Amino acid sequence: MTQHGAPGLTDDTGDVEGHPAFPDPGHPESVLAAYAPGLLHRVETARDFDALATAAKGHGGLVRILAQVGLPVMAISRAVAVLNERVMDALWRQTMPAEVVANACLIVMGSEGRAEQILKTDQDNGVILRDGFAWDGLAERLALFSAGLGALGWPPCKGHVMVTNPAWVRSALDWADTVGHWVRLPKEDSYMQLAIFADAAAVAGDAALMEGVRDAMFATMGGHAHFFSHFAQPAVQFAAPVGLFGRVVTEGGEHRGQVDVKKGGIFPLVHGLRAMALEAGVRETNTLARLEALTARGKVDRPFAVDLRETFEFLVGLRLKARLTDPDPTASDNLVTPALLARDEREDLRQAFRTVKRFQDILSYHFHLEMF
Repeated sequence: MTQHGAPGLTDDTGDVEGHPAFPDPGHPESVLAAYAPGLLHRVETARDFDALATAAKGHGGLVRILAQVGLPVMAISRAVAVLNERVMDALWRQTMPAEVVANACLIVMGSEGRAEQILKTDQDNGVILRDGFAWDGLAERLALFSAGLGALGWPPCKGHVMVTNPAWVRSALDWADTVGHWVRLPKEDSYMQLAIFADAAAVAGDAALMEGVRDAMFATMGGHAHFFSHFAQPAVQFAAPVGLFGRVVTEGGEHRGQVDVKKGGIFPLVHGLRAMALEAGVRETNTLARLEALTARGKVDRPFAVDLRETFEFLVGLRLKARLTDPDPTASDNLVTPALLARDEREDLRQAFRTVKRFQDILSYHFHLEMF
């Protein structure tokens, strides 16, 4: 499958500066050092919020630069993930007293937790507190932290999956009990909540607290194999938009002639691989890292794993390109118009959706989803 960058894009890059020095795409810090020299140092040494905001303001420009030079989309996402993690850690340390930093773990979830968020989206975060630890005024400090993230470009989560919601701020023991409840006695929203939490990654504080809860999660799942059939079902809820002879099926109505690459392609891959990884005890949260781990364990055939990797990278890259080239910043980056793509991109899109459909068929067989 051919690779496509985003040529011809220009924008004010803020603090992005310097000249590339042949970075290694596999090492995010090398990429950041080459295309934004000194950026991580400025973030990590920022003494107050204004200094942090100034240091981090080149985020959007950095993404454009990395896309312009043709850096693989996954390398861009890894570099951005490192930058975002350092920014959040710096803001956390500025906002929280030392005793909270030492006795809590800030986690991010969703695409941020999977290190797949390239352009900023809603906040998806929570806190794990050490058992028995309490600090007066924590709620107020968490509200300040959330407001700080908002000022840095992360808007509040519409579903309230964030540190200002007490449901996502718990002790380690309470978290373990809650996750166990989602698995043992699932309710209607339990599968979605577990899917969110399963992608959690520690970004500040004591990461051992997150690992302890993750240990408990996998221990519980090991005794409830039937759980995964229900958990995996959303991955096949929306059929890949490919019809007879492999043609891409576009939408009608207000989105006539367009196709939703997230609903029809990215989400089935992300959630399907998430379900397979959790069932197999794979601890990685990144989608491609999960795929590689599953392949190494013989759960996915190597040739098909290559197809899945190329499909995921292509769809994410196409989504990024749509976002960077659309003059309307509020426009959805999930909708793509196949008729406006280059011929090779249209062929790649058809092949991508055929691969997604094949993966959904495999999921249906593996998890017995034909029963639903």
